[in-house]
Amino acid sequence: MSFGCGVVGGRSPDREVVSFSIVTNAGFGTNVYVLGSHPDTGQWEPLHAIKLRWTSGNVWTGRVGVQKGTDLAFKYVTRIGSPGFACNSTNILWENGPDRTRAIPPAPGASYTGKTVFYRTAWTSVVLVTVSGTNNIVYPMTQAGPGRTPGEFLYRADGVGEEGEWLEFVPNGWLHGTNYWDNAPYQDFGNNYYTRLDAFLLQDGQLFNYWKEKFETVNTLLQV
Repeated sequence: MSFGCGVVGGRSPDREVVSFSIVTNAGFGTNVYVLGSHPDTGQWEPLHAIKLRWTSGNVWTGRVGVQKGTDLAFKYVTRIGSPGFACNSTNILWENGPDRTRAIPPAPGASYTGKTVFYRTAWTSVVLVTVSGTNNIVYPMTQAGPGRTPGEFLYRADGVGEEGEWLEFVPNGWLHGTNYWDNAPYQDFGNNYYTRLDAFLLQDGQLFNYWKEKFETVNTLLQV
């Protein structure tokens, strides 16, 4: 599995569209960005700053979806626009003065907590290893029923990750005393699986939001 930095994103399924605007002469070849305390605005990481759009009168403007209920602190920053500086975290000039702030109104929470994951495999024990930044959390999976064929089992884990948010994960398990990883059959995210579904089935290297049976005509919507 891979423990890469992954995709930056907030922790809620609900976002408020927030407008940012500043009048400044950044100079030729330099762009203006917004960078803030929340993951949706880069979490103070220069390489994740949100680039604004130049308009007439040196007005730099943009709109960003920010998690509802956030007390956001942010600054406007400038970065050299040359491709050679794009991945240089020291390529940044911070706005002077204290942090700007913006209170994003909250939204009602979901009626459930976390995600429900189903997994079909012949392994005799399974855990789900999730990746969040540089951290990984292990969720035990329990047998929820038989599989499609003799020797296969259906496993289930509840409360995995956060509802409505992206989940990066890979199953790990045992069979006949040997440990296995079920990596995704593609190169993105270091061969880890990646989804925003809150209830899904993993089987044969694919993710489904319905019960994927042997014959397509008998598939039914996955419900938990």
